[in-house]
Amino acid sequence: MLIRDAITMASAIANSKSPSPILATVRVSDRRVTATSLDHQLDIGVDLPPEVANRAFCVHAARLVKILKCLPEGQELQLDVSVDGELRVIAGPTRFELHTLAAEDFPEIADAHLSDAALTVNTKPLITALKMIAPAMAEADIRFFLNGAHLIVGAGSLQITATDGQRLHRARVPLEPDAKRATVTGIIHRDAVPRILDLAGRHSSIVLDLTPRVLIVDGGGVQAEALVTKLVDGTYPDADRVIPKDRPATAGVAREAFSEAIQRVAQIYTASEGTGVRCTFTRDRITLACTNKEGERATEDFEWNVSGKTFTALEISFQWRFLTDALDALDGQRVHLHLPENTNESLYLTSEDGDQHAVVMPLRD
Repeated sequence: MLIRDAITMASAIANSKSPSPILATVRVSDRRVTATSLDHQLDIGVDLPPEVANRAFCVHAARLVKILKCLPEGQELQLDVSVDGELRVIAGPTRFELHTLAAEDFPEIADAHLSDAALTVNTKPLITALKMIAPAMAEADIRFFLNGAHLIVGAGSLQITATDGQRLHRARVPLEPDAKRATVTGIIHRDAVPRILDLAGRHSSIVLDLTPRVLIVDGGGVQAEALVTKLVDGTYPDADRVIPKDRPATAGVAREAFSEAIQRVAQIYTASEGTGVRCTFTRDRITLACTNKEGERATEDFEWNVSGKTFTALEISFQWRFLTDALDALDGQRVHLHLPENTNESLYLTSEDGDQHAVVMPLRD
């Protein structure tokens, strides 16, 4: 990887506002560029000129990125570190001299090395799963363990769950079956999810290693990047108790069409009011209704055909954005809606293949 690409990628981890100057830098050493925020660490293999390859130093990340972005694309760069520790960046007639810090002062996350339990994962289903659960992660909940995603690595799958207490999304990533693989669990912070998505998007497969303290995501190869993120301390809620086991009535709906219908009736609201959509479920249709503060009303009938001998009509209100988030996140042209027995229970949605689940709690009147 080119030095300018590696510096730009690593700068997303470095914290330019940190009171500690070393956390605002990237470290260049051993043909790798490394950045850390103490919670996350990104390490990228890079091509370096001979005069820099054998040196180790830290340089302010945001400042160097700013310089590299202003230089003409494709222009050859010359990098050199002087005896007194100045980094010289030369591009044609342009010359910059930047201060450096000692590489040995750069903090690293402990246990940042792959173990024998590391496993290879295809990135396409992993990316799909992470995008599916992302909307349900809490943002600033005092229950800090909800501000992220729960990972369970088992014998034949990686299960990822997120909940903010009002909804729950779960996705399953298939793995090569291994009866000897011990079940390992951990909670990653929500900030780690986009970083994993960025890294996974550049590879067809990656190596995952979930340890008791950190999650390591490695692109493989000498110059591939490796992300290390600390796990969140805490006990994640038992999602199996939230996901319904048996529901008396189930029906399939066209995923996109149902999401669009909900969004249409929600247009009756202004940006500062109303979040609820009242869903009246009958055997042959769902009636969606929204009423704003001025008493104006929008309704739409959505046809379906519910199965289940014990089905009775239900009228339940939900956060309309939670419903559309779930519908938009699930895979496939159709999704299954599993109806509760009463108005105090959740709506349960699953993808056609059964690998993705969403639970949306009702609004309380």
